[in-house]
Amino acid sequence: MEDALDNYVIRGVTHNIPLLREIITHPRFISGDITTNFLPEEYPEGFKGHQLTSEGRRELIATAAALYVSAQLRSQRFLGNLR
Repeated sequence: MEDALDNYVIRGVTHNIPLLREIITHPRFISGDITTNFLPEEYPEGFKGHQLTSEGRRELIATAAALYVSAQLRSQRFLGNLR
């Protein structure tokens, strides 16, 4: 289910896929320790999206930088210029 939610794309409308993804990986959901009050108990201020840890943020930035440099080098090699 995680893979399905991670790879499902909906364009043009609002959806709750990030919330569903967060719920199915939550330890309480996995253990089955949930009630109909699960959402208000776990997200009393509402769901704000997945929050990256400092390490996760650094990994994301490093990955983005590596992809950017790779694209620049590919552009230079094949097109003879840097964008």
